[in-house]
Amino acid sequence: MLMAWCCLVIAGPVATAFDVCVTKLLAHVDVAPQAHVIGLVHAGLQLWACHLARITTHESQSGRLLVAACKRLFMQSKDPANDERFCHVTVVETLLGVLSSQCAHSVPTQALIYVAGVLKNVSGSARMVTLLSTNGAIAVFSKALQVTFDKDVNAAAQVLVQVTAILRNLAEHKQCLKQFWHAHVIQALCDLLPAYASHGELVLNVSRILSKLTLHEAGRTQVNKGKHNLRHLLKLLDGDTRSRQQDAALVIRLAFILGNLTATNDRNRKAIVTLGAVPPLVRMLKEYHIRYVHESPDNDTSATTAEDVLVKLVRLLANAAIHTSVGPMLGTVPGIEVLLDVLDHAKVARHEELMLNVVSCLTNLSFYSTDATPTNVITVHRHRLSRDLASILVDPNDEAVVEAARAFGNLSRFPDVLGAMLDPDSTALLPTFVMLLDHANRDVVYTVCGVLMNAALDQRTRGNLHAVPTTHDVVDTRDLLVRLFRHAGLKDLAMSTMLCKVLFNLILSTAPSDTAATYVDTSTGRLLLTTLEELVDAMADSATEAEVEFASVAHALMRSLVK
Repeated sequence: MLMAWCCLVIAGPVATAFDVCVTKLLAHVDVAPQAHVIGLVHAGLQLWACHLARITTHESQSGRLLVAACKRLFMQSKDPANDERFCHVTVVETLLGVLSSQCAHSVPTQALIYVAGVLKNVSGSARMVTLLSTNGAIAVFSKALQVTFDKDVNAAAQVLVQVTAILRNLAEHKQCLKQFWHAHVIQALCDLLPAYASHGELVLNVSRILSKLTLHEAGRTQVNKGKHNLRHLLKLLDGDTRSRQQDAALVIRLAFILGNLTATNDRNRKAIVTLGAVPPLVRMLKEYHIRYVHESPDNDTSATTAEDVLVKLVRLLANAAIHTSVGPMLGTVPGIEVLLDVLDHAKVARHEELMLNVVSCLTNLSFYSTDATPTNVITVHRHRLSRDLASILVDPNDEAVVEAARAFGNLSRFPDVLGAMLDPDSTALLPTFVMLLDHANRDVVYTVCGVLMNAALDQRTRGNLHAVPTTHDVVDTRDLLVRLFRHAGLKDLAMSTMLCKVLFNLILSTAPSDTAATYVDTSTGRLLLTTLEELVDAMADSATEAEVEFASVAHALMRSLVK
């Protein structure tokens, strides 16, 4: 009975009075001094939220006035000088209230666009970020992403563009991340992709947010929970729904997101193949390589954009190639050899990040290349790749040196590549690898040891490593390794274990008269044996997996020395 009475009152004089009050208040906004606009619109929005009259539309007088008032508020928010005027809890709460799912359907869509635009414009200030994060704004925005507008899809997209722009600003702040996870923003964003695939600006905003959030494990986990999220991302990357103008900007971010999702997740790496993404990826790789090479030097922006696309695409392919079934397949895909052309240009242009990513990708592919895989891109182009990587071994970028050395560790399984590494008439690489044992970067030294371990299995190479010509002298690689071994000791068990493996291979006989005992009779050989005995005694109670492995290879090396 009480509810019926309230409805009658609301539909009668109270409703009329309310509508007149709101209309007159909003009418003043248009003529009010700038200093009073925020306060007047704030009051008008609060009155509107009371719902004491029937929901009006954009076509009604009060609806038109509300839109005009919100537009003026939006214009004020575009001036950074006004940021502080918006930084009040009551103002923030009122604006968020307009966007809440309870109010959104009662407010003209154009007014929603302006209100969301206001929050977007002022969300860049540190104080506003704090206000938004402490007033549950991200949960409100997450729900706003799910509001449906039956009549005007384009207007809905404009609201969503503004809301996603706010979320993009907030995603940069660590203090907001927990709210992103709790409000399930990521799934709400992913749900927009198939529905608004043709709306370039909105999709670009979504991709910008996801590129930030997927840098975090919690963000990647939420993307992975959605059954179709990866499929939607890959479909967008395929390019059927992209405009030419937004092509590169979207590809950069989508490839970056997918690179994040495949960085540590084997299921996602496999999905790159099962969802049919490899041919489009290789096609885009070739397309952007052409742009990269042929862009005019005067057009720095276009050239840089093409380079950035390649960086992200190659990283994605490198991650996918880690999977034991994806890597072999990827190495035989028609067109994948364009990676070698990209590497050549990146080296000449000194584009280090691109060069590093390409080397990493080729290295991952080289893991699956053998004489038994004649169609693998690395198998086919192994000599060209060896020549390309040779100069990178002395590159100032330590990461690039590590990746190049890793590739040579795989390439050295081919006898003809190993022969070329020894050939003084071509690029004799053996002295370079020995020189790198003195490198200041531990990872470089460790990776080079892996190359030498494989190379030393070849009798001819083993003999060459016993006497390597350098700039000033001829050195025995074993002596250098013993020095490194004594320095690593038990402080770096992984390095010591690797050094023992290399030394074991190097001390193998190279000829009937060249026995292991010959080296142990030298001063450095005796020092090696003494060091091994001391370290093994110190690890009598080996417990960890690393300690057990070291003890095993150390004992094997000791036996080879004294047999």
